[in-house]
Amino acid sequence: MRLFRRSFIAALGVHLAVAVAAAAFAGPASAADDDAFNADVTRAYGGYRSAVQYLRTGNPGMGMIELSGAVQDWTAVIEKYAAKPPAPYVSDKTFAATLKGIGDSMKDGIAKSEAGDAKAALESVVGIQETLRQLRKKSGVRLYSDCVTELNHQMDKLYVYRHHPPEPAKPESWKAVSADGLEYARLLADCRSLAPAAHKQNPDFVRMFDGARDSVDSLPRNIDAKNPLGIINVLRELRSFDRLIFYNWG
Repeated sequence: MRLFRRSFIAALGVHLAVAVAAAAFAGPASAADDDAFNADVTRAYGGYRSAVQYLRTGNPGMGMIELSGAVQDWTAVIEKYAAKPPAPYVSDKTFAATLKGIGDSMKDGIAKSEAGDAKAALESVVGIQETLRQLRKKSGVRLYSDCVTELNHQMDKLYVYRHHPPEPAKPESWKAVSADGLEYARLLADCRSLAPAAHKQNPDFVRMFDGARDSVDSLPRNIDAKNPLGIINVLRELRSFDRLIFYNWG
């Protein structure tokens, strides 16, 4: 079984390398369709999100399986778009290299997952989420998934108060958590408005976003009451909603 896994990982690496080489020598081409590119990236991103979930819960075996599927989908993205980027990206000289770098990170995550190191595998791939956001941002593109990435980053900022709650004697610490909570609430509403129509019609999506909204909306009363324990409890709950939004609806 281990030999099969190593052979499979090696085959993925060869496939990815061939795709990059083919794209490099494809020569000039007209811009690809932006909607098709987004759809193909979203397909690979779904496997990536699932892999991150498994790796965060210490399951490298399932993480490897999900990453392997993501690499296959990502190789198709490279083959199709590296030499023929969609219109928004035609001026980005790093476009093809960025696509390759994402594939390489996934491959590295697979190798570390195969070695049974979920933590190291997660470290290899967790940055892909932000890499994609930055790829689009510098070309003036912002999608729903980018908003979710921004939401997750804001949650990371808020979650600092989980271990370092504001102190009653330091008014500035209460103002800081209030400002960060308001920004999270703003991004949550923004992401909900940007979500695909199919998401908005799904009862699970509605429950998830409603739950996160109710959770973050409960921060102000704990701030007004100068209740550090209440803030900690809210942030624990909100973190769960935040991760589930990424895993299931990112």
